[in-house]
Amino acid sequence: MKQPVIIAEFAGIQVPTHSHVELYNSKELMVKAAQALGVCWGTAAITIFIPVIHLVVTPLALICGPFAAVFVYIKARKLPRLVDGSVTCNHCKAETKFHFVNASPPFYEQCQACRTGYEVLWPKLGEV
Repeated sequence: MKQPVIIAEFAGIQVPTHSHVELYNSKELMVKAAQALGVCWGTAAITIFIPVIHLVVTPLALICGPFAAVFVYIKARKLPRLVDGSVTCNHCKAETKFHFVNASPPFYEQCQACRTGYEVLWPKLGEV
């Protein structure tokens, strides 16, 4: 699979990065989807024993569970598991590193030398 092009933006000026991106594999995606399904169905199982609330929440949780699982699967398929790389600071010209694990965009970081903030831009969903 082609690596997405990651760009860093320092105060409106875009700078190319040297980066490595890892996406979730199919097993990890299925685990995330199963967790979402489990949360919904667990909620339904707990609310069965609560009077009045079980008339609404239990059926909703049972119906929404598969939809939540599919939503989580599709959303996580487009998000990075790991973004790691380096960029040359636009202000002090020092090489600064960034590392994000299980984070969703936008990614914000600071230059380690001059503390200038920058944003690591994630490509549009169709470009990944």
